[in-house]
Amino acid sequence: MPKHDLFLLVDYDVIKSKACFSTNIQQEKVADVIVNFLRTQIGAGKDTSEANILDLYEVDLLLDLSTDTFSVSSNCGNLGLRDGILHHLFTKLRITEINHGQQPSF
Repeated sequence: MPKHDLFLLVDYDVIKSKACFSTNIQQEKVADVIVNFLRTQIGAGKDTSEANILDLYEVDLLLDLSTDTFSVSSNCGNLGLRDGILHHLFTKLRITEINHGQQPSF
């Protein structure tokens, strides 16, 4: 596993259309970390790889604060699917913030 200070481990259940995550990032900062990672992917080009067909996808996002470098791994098989899962979680977190801290339904 690459050197990291912060981690976000996401499990996305396709059957239930729900994401759950574990992290050492402050709850109110998780969405910011996700969107900052997604911004690094802009202009990276199209991924034509076939997505893996699974019931449960895992995305592990790591951040090394000393170099501001992200490392990411997933079982998605396709970067668009991976980033879509992260965007789904980001959107749910932002909706929760807008709804004044009500418990999110991922």
